[in-house]
Amino acid sequence: MEVGDSIERFLEFCRAKGLQPSTINRAYGLALRNKLLPFCRREGVRTVDQLTPEALGRFTAELHAAKLSKWSIASYVRSVNRYLAWTGRRGPEEKAPRPQTKRVHRDVLTLAEMRRLEESADSVRNQLIIRVLADTGCRISELAHIEVGDVVKRGREWYVRIDGKTGERMPPISEEVYDRLRKFALSGRARATSERLFLSSHRHPKTGQYEPLKADGAYQVVKDVAERTGWKRRIYPHLLRHSWITHMEARHVDPAVIAEVAGVSIEVIVHNYSHLSDRDRHNEIMRALTES
Repeated sequence: MEVGDSIERFLEFCRAKGLQPSTINRAYGLALRNKLLPFCRREGVRTVDQLTPEALGRFTAELHAAKLSKWSIASYVRSVNRYLAWTGRRGPEEKAPRPQTKRVHRDVLTLAEMRRLEESADSVRNQLIIRVLADTGCRISELAHIEVGDVVKRGREWYVRIDGKTGERMPPISEEVYDRLRKFALSGRARATSERLFLSSHRHPKTGQYEPLKADGAYQVVKDVAERTGWKRRIYPHLLRHSWITHMEARHVDPAVIAEVAGVSIEVIVHNYSHLSDRDRHNEIMRALTES
């Protein structure tokens, strides 16, 4: 069977298994249609049987030559190898070589810990800064640029519009957080100099007005709130983003949805965020040891 036909049959098999269309297109389709198939055409590889270990080695080498990250290469190769396994080729010598990737372990805050962090803040502004970071997974620089008009209601759905480095996106928020943000936006803005949602807590010495809170100021807010908890652990803005993505993945939210809401690639989610916390590992092992 020709490679192109075989790839389409594999994708149809994935659809029949009930995989999400976004997963099929962005995980398997991208690797097989956009990477493997063009390679086969350039190399004159027409059938699956012609995907020899040597050819698969050249395929991986071509990905490296394109200066892709090792995480992206590993993701493409993993999808290709799953396709090859589906065709009946399961031996280790019949797989595309995959680059070595080392998982970096990071701390993860539980939802209860993030709520406690929010409660430790000494002002409504600082509480909402923690809550938006914890509930949307946005970057600290993105939070600093949120404007009053970015808190959006659509029927019975509520969002915060984020204009980040990957473009505009709309993380959903709860009605409670929407109401709190709107109430906050309408209070104390008489001397504001911009439409930014979060302003500095002190007036500018020359203008006497409240200036927009910058990213480094928002970063300091998180550090100050963390100190108020008295925890003996490092708390920083990206930890809230990391914890949000980790919780979404652990609850089996479609990786494509997480990627779109967080403004990050699926490959980054799979390799950097798709892992258990120490607490999760402990609970799972203890439950297994105590089962009768």
